[in-house]
Amino acid sequence: MFGGMGGAGAGGGADPAPVTPPAATSEAVASGGSPAAKTFGAFTDPDGRVSSYSAAITNAVGATSIASGSGLGAYAVAGFADGDSYALRLTALDSDGDPLATAVHVVDVAVAEYDPLVPPAAPAAQALASGSTSSAAITWGSPTGGSGSTTDETVLTQDVGSGASLSAGAVVGLEDGDVCRVKRTWTDTATGQTVSAVTSVSVAAAVAGAGWTELADIDLTTADTLSAINSGTLAVTTGGGATPLCAIVVDPDSSAVHTVGVNNGTGVVCIGPQSTGRVTAAFDIDDLVGGVDAAAVLGGIYCVQMVCSAIVNTASGSSLRWAVGEITDANGSGIADGLRLTRTTSSTATWQTLSSGATENWGSAVTTPTTTVITLYLIAGANVAGRFDSGTTTPPSPSLADVTGGTARRVAVNAAAAGTGTRYDGSSLYAMASPGGIAEVVVQRLIVSRYG
Repeated sequence: MFGGMGGAGAGGGADPAPVTPPAATSEAVASGGSPAAKTFGAFTDPDGRVSSYSAAITNAVGATSIASGSGLGAYAVAGFADGDSYALRLTALDSDGDPLATAVHVVDVAVAEYDPLVPPAAPAAQALASGSTSSAAITWGSPTGGSGSTTDETVLTQDVGSGASLSAGAVVGLEDGDVCRVKRTWTDTATGQTVSAVTSVSVAAAVAGAGWTELADIDLTTADTLSAINSGTLAVTTGGGATPLCAIVVDPDSSAVHTVGVNNGTGVVCIGPQSTGRVTAAFDIDDLVGGVDAAAVLGGIYCVQMVCSAIVNTASGSSLRWAVGEITDANGSGIADGLRLTRTTSSTATWQTLSSGATENWGSAVTTPTTTVITLYLIAGANVAGRFDSGTTTPPSPSLADVTGGTARRVAVNAAAAGTGTRYDGSSLYAMASPGGIAEVVVQRLIVSRYG
């Protein structure tokens, strides 16, 4: 307590007049600044009852204390820091030490403001030759902005293979065919903001003649016409029903007004006629390739390519999605990991990655394409990478460089072990195209390849 002497007490007789404190005051202190020494205004004391003063601090945030002061002040403080908040209270006492009235002065010290923390560029991906067991040491840059004080953590995730680990900045314990990602996360110690950078390390497979094998290439423009449906299965054929092409499971959401049909000379037509609702055309890859080898899916890489045209995506709230994996719930978990083209304006759209339903923009808005080729990689049955090539109907060649950080972007990373609730759990495998809202797309061609 800090205090000082005031005037003499009042005499006997009628009830004494009340003592009134000065009006409450406050001070806002900039980050890095110091609170001013406080002198309180006079108390209103008609009968001269105030004998002394007592000062104290109540801290809402921090541990500020009174350094010096007496009477009405000035009172200086110590121990304050950015973000602190406290109230300096001065109580007038009578000659018996009883409180008569209290004046209050509130001080708030601003929290330090920093520019956002920005991660450094990701280190270059390392694509190693067959027989390599260790990568070169990974050199990370430093983040910029923020408070200037960060901690960091580096984590390795192995997408294909097992047994790799980090040692002295390098990935060791590698074997042929391994695919790993290394992620470093920085945390600003002052603000708690985190940023990350990711690189990849892969080892070429040693199998003689290993490479991409095309399993199916279906020209859907040659398919026989089938009336549009909003639920069920389309058995797609060609030659007047003479030759089966594939099966398409049509999975709507609750609105059940969007449809999927087949037009000879055009392809598989997916149409959304109203602003709400979604339908998914799920192409049965098992049907395309005569059965999917579960061991091959869980231990390797599948590439699914959809050549799309006649894209309409101009109404508010509309979007198009593409995915590969299970069809357990195509409009829920099944279509929740892949690529999305979402309407920005009546003439533009933004490409996004879609992971567990959460979106991340892939660049700025572009003029809505009328054609695009969607390439999706299913890695070890668990993770998905994807790329888009707009303005063309010519698919790019599948590439391991895409899988390890090339033109493609990693979409979904599943923490579960392959075969236990991942994108593929050992049963049927599907490629999915899904318009939502007032959106349309025609799938003209479907290509399936496998690495190994």
